[in-house]
Amino acid sequence: GTLPTPTRTGYTFDGWFTSATGGTKVTSSTKVTITANQTLYAQWTENNDEDIFTIIPGDVTAYDIDETVEVAINFENNPGVTNLGFEVLFDTSALTYKSVTCGDIFSEAEILFGETKVDEGSLFVSAYNGTVNKTNNGTLVTVIFELADGIEPGDYEIAIVKDDVFGGVCNVADEDVPYEVKSGKV
Repeated sequence: GTLPTPTRTGYTFDGWFTSATGGTKVTSSTKVTITANQTLYAQWTENNDEDIFTIIPGDVTAYDIDETVEVAINFENNPGVTNLGFEVLFDTSALTYKSVTCGDIFSEAEILFGETKVDEGSLFVSAYNGTVNKTNNGTLVTVIFELADGIEPGDYEIAIVKDDVFGGVCNVADEDVPYEVKSGKV
């Protein structure tokens, strides 16, 4: 039968086992010959903070005379992610969305941008069926903003928000990948 995949903040789910520690791993394809009720135990591995996959706004990569800024949205500790979705939130009184370009982790054909709410300060980014995603760290996309009059880089924050409704983040084996997001000043 089908087994649920639980989540636990700060931990990676290792699977269902016949005892709380050790025991035999049980999967949806395991043949069970016991006819009585059986208790299965979730086993976990605590994440090392340095190893957690993170989506983070990077430094401003360009600032020009036209008062535009380019902000890289980067991956850290990428475990081979093939599908993900998140929102980039920004303050529309300081920043006006201009455009977005693909980075070095996914190809342009694998990135989808939801630009319908940029007037409200929200850009949806999703990547799917990643095939060129073989780098541990790098730039997913670069977002280009125009600065409002009197605004300097570093004055306003960009927030990255998880979009688990989209399906969270998964790898090539279609396994959920624990991840975190961070915010940053631009």
